[in-house]
Amino acid sequence: MQFGLVLRVALAGLLALAGGGEAFKGLRSSRTTSPWGCALEALPDAPLPALAFSHQVSHARARGVDAVQAVVEVDSNGLVQRMAVQNVTHEAYLVTFFAPWCPHCVDFVMQDAHGNASNAPLEILSRQLIEANGPTALKFDVAFSTPPSDFDVQFVPTIVHINEFGAIDYFQGDRHDVASLFDWAMCFTI
Repeated sequence: MQFGLVLRVALAGLLALAGGGEAFKGLRSSRTTSPWGCALEALPDAPLPALAFSHQVSHARARGVDAVQAVVEVDSNGLVQRMAVQNVTHEAYLVTFFAPWCPHCVDFVMQDAHGNASNAPLEILSRQLIEANGPTALKFDVAFSTPPSDFDVQFVPTIVHINEFGAIDYFQGDRHDVASLFDWAMCFTI
């Protein structure tokens, strides 16, 4: 397992367990019985300092060893900027909102069953979408940045499609069924 991923998951887990600390007051999680994700009761008002450090470490790794990863990570500003220029670029997006403390997110967004980040199901899906000229896959860490108000993120992972004109649709199926997720993402492509 990669150092950045280990550090990020460890710090996020400790922060989630800390719960009562004043710096972490905004972050709450509750595990659901749903096989699809973890519920969010509230999101942090601002990025957490320790998570910001782990986020920087993961980006430093992305410039080197993890360069084979196809999914682009964005924060709130980056996502809003991409959506603001859609009328010019006509680019569609498949955005996965995730949290590093959520085991459902870890096994979909962050790594495969063997701890390999470049073969995480979302990475595989992203490569398939690139080959098919489909939407650009993005990942959004809700522990690092609060989602823009356009998005209703109550559970993680939450997967949304943003078409070329900015319309948003939420995936309701099984995220482990990559073929169905691919078909769903491609059905919006013009």
